Amino acid sequence: MKYRLTILLLLLLSTLSQSCKNETLINKSNWKYREGYYIGDWLDFKKGIILRNDTIFKDSIAIAKFIKISKGYLEFPTTLQIADLKTNEIGTYIAK
Repeated sequence: MKYRLTILLLLLLSTLSQSCKNETLINKSNWKYREGYYIGDWLDFKKGIILRNDTIFKDSIAIAKFIKISKGYLEFPTTLQIADLKTNEIGTYIAK
């Protein structure tokens, strides 16, 4: 029983840690539009765009859903994927 509780606690902590890393990465970067669902040429989470849970807001209006961040290596860029709230169309933005 103690073993299961320890594993559950470690999983919970790693999930929270990953969530904080994503939020930090999102806030540290400016995001340039690449393809798919479009909500603007640039996304700057330091100026008017807010990520709350899995929803992206602009001027207090929900505009998209956060899907994931893929951290880039070497020549591959770090990407942010979002989705339209109604159609689930995926859009991709690149960290600059």
